Amino acid sequence: MRLVKTFPDPGPLDDWKVAVSADGKTAIRISAYGELSLLDPETWEETRKLQAPGKKHFFSKVLLSPDGKMALVCHSEGQGLNYLAVWDLERGEERYRFEGHFSFIEGVALTPDGLVVSVDREGQGIVWDLATGQERHRFFSREFRRSFRDVVLTSGGKLAVTLDEDWGISIWEVGTGKFLRSFPPQSSGRVLKMALTPDGKNIVTAQDGCLIVRDFETGTVAHRYEGVYTASRNTLFSITPDGQHVFIEGEVL
Repeated sequence: MRLVKTFPDPGPLDDWKVAVSADGKTAIRISAYGELSLLDPETWEETRKLQAPGKKHFFSKVLLSPDGKMALVCHSEGQGLNYLAVWDLERGEERYRFEGHFSFIEGVALTPDGLVVSVDREGQGIVWDLATGQERHRFFSREFRRSFRDVVLTSGGKLAVTLDEDWGISIWEVGTGKFLRSFPPQSSGRVLKMALTPDGKNIVTAQDGCLIVRDFETGTVAHRYEGVYTASRNTLFSITPDGQHVFIEGEVL
């Protein structure tokens, strides 16, 4: 592993996020306060700056389609206006918007066959068609307006795993929005990060001071690691492709 590029610190009031396409040929960077740029994935130099319509923007998340031709950007412009914008990166313009959320979008994920799953603070989940911009269906937290805090998908995109307001976990069918099962929280601490192992057999959560590995089918805790550094929801967190190690803010477990 070698250092390729260091970006300047955007400052305490801003935040940058970067996404790379599955083929490694497209990279995009967003700034919390409205900057959206395409990057050369070899040099990480900016190649093009894109201008979002409107005057004020808060970009919180960005995803790229598998072919790298479209970007999905979460926006918040105040006054309860929260939406997902789909960008055509070849044309450099916003293509359309998903505008069904009425509160802050906490999590968004993309299936391999082009469905978008997004969840918000009022406990609403929406499944969209990325190609057409049409809504497929909605699902809701099992308690009225109990927020969703995040969402991840199984590798095939058939099941969605949501992190719930009480830090419990729920599992849903993406194709129908049907609730399947839920697992209670494992501690009183906040869950800052959540991921699935590549084989889909375990759910890994980074909580205040610990890392918990659960069985995907039963929710049984298989491993619990104490003394793990988890500063915030911006903490770096990833699982190696073989599912054997977790990288979290400088530590490998």
